[in-house]
Amino acid sequence: MPKISVSAQRTSASLPADSGSDSEHGGTSHSPSPRTRTAHPNLQSYRASARNQETGADTGDGAAAQHFRRAASPMHRAPDIRSTETTSAAERRPAPGTGTAQRRRAGNAPAAARNARAASTSEPQHEAAQAGGAMHYVNRAIDTVFGTVQIMWRMYVAALAVTGPYRMVRNPGDLISHPKSTLFGITSLSARIDDGIVRQAKANVLERHGEFIPADSACHTITPHVTFDSANGIDDNASAVRRSVYGKNKGQPEEMLLRPYAQFGANLHTAQHEYLHCFTHPHFTNSVEASRQEIGIHEGLTEHLADQLPGNPLAKFSIYDVMKLPNGRRLKTAAADIERAVGKETLQRAYFSGDQDAIDKVATAIVNIWPKAPTLTALDSIGQRKPPKRQVLAECFAGASLLHVGQLPGGWTRGFLPVSDFAQISAGQAEQMRRQAEDARKRLGEAFDQAFCNFAPGPQKAALVSIEKDLMDHWERVL
Repeated sequence: MPKISVSAQRTSASLPADSGSDSEHGGTSHSPSPRTRTAHPNLQSYRASARNQETGADTGDGAAAQHFRRAASPMHRAPDIRSTETTSAAERRPAPGTGTAQRRRAGNAPAAARNARAASTSEPQHEAAQAGGAMHYVNRAIDTVFGTVQIMWRMYVAALAVTGPYRMVRNPGDLISHPKSTLFGITSLSARIDDGIVRQAKANVLERHGEFIPADSACHTITPHVTFDSANGIDDNASAVRRSVYGKNKGQPEEMLLRPYAQFGANLHTAQHEYLHCFTHPHFTNSVEASRQEIGIHEGLTEHLADQLPGNPLAKFSIYDVMKLPNGRRLKTAAADIERAVGKETLQRAYFSGDQDAIDKVATAIVNIWPKAPTLTALDSIGQRKPPKRQVLAECFAGASLLHVGQLPGGWTRGFLPVSDFAQISAGQAEQMRRQAEDARKRLGEAFDQAFCNFAPGPQKAALVSIEKDLMDHWERVL
């Protein structure tokens, strides 16, 4: 209870009960004692306010009376902190029976209700804050990309301004005879391939792999042509090695064409890549030709070997670094996996020497790493089996093609099936073959893939013989 209220109680106790009426009739009050003060005309309402504060009742005018009393009291000074805290506590004390209602009005509701109100209010604000934060990071990323592009563009313009005039002056004949190709080479920051680059490329290949390259390799006699001219079967902007495709010289190199400008300074790398193609042994080339992924295997292995030769690291980046195989592997990554699987020397003996045992190991690794697809080698091997087994093996060959490639083999069945062409197999029959091939692969594992997808005759035939009995026992003829 406030100190001023105690003082008021003492004053009221020292006055007559009818002091208020004496004042009204002009009477004088008793002289105040040192412990009292002169009665105020509104003392009755003041007393009532004090009594109401003690009981906790709310008369509606208690606050006004208390304010008036404090203002009129000569004892009133600067508020005492303890007195203010006590008064605030008294004002907050609820009347009997009204505590719960007052607490709820004051925001002191049960925790569940408060949390619900807070959540309903804060969720939109939280979502807005998250959206704003996400946009902040998006804008920063856009600014970073834009700034990087600007820097790269300025570097490109600066490099073009420095190298462009020099290239025009150094090779004026190119601009006169082939302006389109020359300007494209200049704007793409391409490096000119000349005789010095050609000699260096050949020397680097022989230094790294010379011990595996036969002395009688036809590539030793090949003189590369650095030319803008078109060539039959070769893209106008591509360098390439032309090989014989018929007769006893099948697979032997016959001609090497190099385009004068190699993009992004890759003149040495391009020449080395083509020399690796040139020194590839014909036996390896002809073996890979039986695969349904001949180009991918050749280019992947050749680019992998070219990256190991001397040259500008930036110039070694090419389309092969981002090109992906149907199974999701990157082309150069798959080529590196082959080398890890068989060993570097085995790969060199297969690629440059044409060693059959090494080729068999590389072919077996390719089946496990490259996308799987049935080969003509497997169909040739089926033709060597006895007639009662040919239909089962040929149907399984068709099922393996459906399983791995998603379509039937193309061409004629060579008399292994009652139909003359694989295209004559109906959709229902094809589904039966695919389903049985899937079951056989689950039973036989890697041997199934090697039997139908290996392009090397030795390991392919051995795998087919190993699964032949299982197929004869479980396969139900479809045709």
